[in-house]
Amino acid sequence: MLDTPMSASDALGRFLLQADMENDLLTAYQDGVGVWTIGAGATRIPDGNGGTRPVVEGDTCTYAESLAWEESNLATAAAAVNKVLTGTPKQWEFDAFTSLTFNIGVGNLQHVSAVGLYNAGDIPAAAQHFLLWDKSGGVVEMGLSKRRRCEAIMLLGEPWKIASFADESNANTNAATLARCMSNYL
Repeated sequence: MLDTPMSASDALGRFLLQADMENDLLTAYQDGVGVWTIGAGATRIPDGNGGTRPVVEGDTCTYAESLAWEESNLATAAAAVNKVLTGTPKQWEFDAFTSLTFNIGVGNLQHVSAVGLYNAGDIPAAAQHFLLWDKSGGVVEMGLSKRRRCEAIMLLGEPWKIASFADESNANTNAATLARCMSNYL
């Protein structure tokens, strides 16, 4: 657990809202495994009675609602990351874990081997372990592969190492695409 709790940066919010990550679609859509999602990755929305409900087909939202939900979901993800990381992470390291948690869910954070590697001081190995979370329904999904590569680059804090994470045989994960994605964070 961190001595001083951290929050996600504004740069992470911009990173997540780009079309290459969460999109920010104002009409409900099904993700890669059929979960109804809206805005910047919200799967639950306010129910009007102080609670939340699952997103369902036909739901819509405003851009302002989407931003508010993203902020709330980022705060939840950041709180979970604050509980599992040790030491004094740099902002980009914290943001990388927060982005991963925002996407895979707080409940899955306990299964992320990158946390233990990071806490043991092996940040390069932790970055490589981010790449293990590129599947949806057990199948590698190119959007997740791109996102995990960007998060690994973010964790290292070395954007010049994009080429070491790029797969030039795939337009979705080549160096130019990863550089475009990371430009929204840097």
